[in-house]
Amino acid sequence: SYDAVRWMGIISDIIGSYDVAVQYYERAAKIKPYSEEPWMHLDMTYRRMGNEQASNDAAKKIIEIGARKYAVNPDDVLTLSRMAVPYSRFGEKEKALAAIQRVMEIAPGDGLALYNCSCSYTGLGQKNEALTTLRKSLEIGGNVVREWVKTDPYFDSLRGDTAFETLLAEFA
Repeated sequence: SYDAVRWMGIISDIIGSYDVAVQYYERAAKIKPYSEEPWMHLDMTYRRMGNEQASNDAAKKIIEIGARKYAVNPDDVLTLSRMAVPYSRFGEKEKALAAIQRVMEIAPGDGLALYNCSCSYTGLGQKNEALTTLRKSLEIGGNVVREWVKTDPYFDSLRGDTAFETLLAEFA
């Protein structure tokens, strides 16, 4: 079961068993080879582990798989929002902003997509946009989003920032 394997990875990730999480996410990628989701998890876990090369490789897979899915369904906001994150990370600002804009047009109420857009804004150095989008995501996204933001490496540049910490405390 893809969902069971993915959740075992997420649980392993949350408790800091990153090597175990990687094994689960790699297994999830084999179960669903046409999904960028397990690669998104691998990207974050490798970043937490400090393995930038493996993280970069996973981020490239997000773009590769996501682009194929987007070509078939340009209204798939979750995939598009996931692609925006590595776009911003790899300095492809125009692609990242275009993806975010499309997400906002199609699904401004999708908490998970907004969360990814917030990560992208953070990667682009657009703090105000990142915080505004993160607030919306936290309002909509529920407990999962609240847990992710606590340790998501895409928000490391905001840790210690008063506005960011205040926002996290508000939704704790």
